[in-house]
Amino acid sequence: MNPNRRLQLKDVNHSFGITEVVSDINLVVREGEVVALVGPSGCGKTTLLNMAADLLEPTAGTVSNDFQRSACLFQEPRLLPWKRARENIAWGLKSLRIARTERDQRASKLASKVGLSREDLTKFPHELSGGMRQRVALARALAVRPELLLLDEPFSALDVGIKRDLHDLLLREIAQRDLTVLFITHDLMEAVKLADRILVMTAGTGRIVYAHANSRAPEERDLDYQYTTTAALLNEPIVAAAFRSVVAA
Repeated sequence: MNPNRRLQLKDVNHSFGITEVVSDINLVVREGEVVALVGPSGCGKTTLLNMAADLLEPTAGTVSNDFQRSACLFQEPRLLPWKRARENIAWGLKSLRIARTERDQRASKLASKVGLSREDLTKFPHELSGGMRQRVALARALAVRPELLLLDEPFSALDVGIKRDLHDLLLREIAQRDLTVLFITHDLMEAVKLADRILVMTAGTGRIVYAHANSRAPEERDLDYQYTTTAALLNEPIVAAAFRSVVAA
């Protein structure tokens, strides 16, 4: 692991037309870190992730990424509807010119890890439940063996049981692969469970207004810690104000 490798957004602003969406963003994600950007809907979290993924150019400032391979996981699975689950998982491997036999082997192994059966691999996306589709999307992101994983609220539409399973799976993969992660969520408790550092954004023109470092390793963040830490964060006036701003608008 190289602590000098990082994803960095420096003095970043972005506007859509005359509307400024994010302003004065300075953010560093170092190798091996899991960093969560948390805030209410409309605060510019996804805009920042799109810039980090090189899907969007900042209006001002710079984005630099030292990682050679990145993968994204979005709220919507974004699977290819005409491809079966196995082919969707292996799709990124095809672009890397990996032989079909190895693609299929990797896809099958990852499918098992994320809780998919052999039968599931033969199904098209419309034949899978929402949770199953998101499992396929996660396996597809992991298949290319990324160094940096960019997550845009991928668990927000899932029921509690599936969400817990995918949280635990993600934490195991992070530990085993030394993944670096930038994670977007509006769920503060989810951020407490998954992230090493939590950055809170305001609504309106999004700015980072508060930073929190988790005091426990992921395996030690039990439910009691998650509830206690979330409540403590919401007792911080600037954090509470960030989450109240949309309601008050």
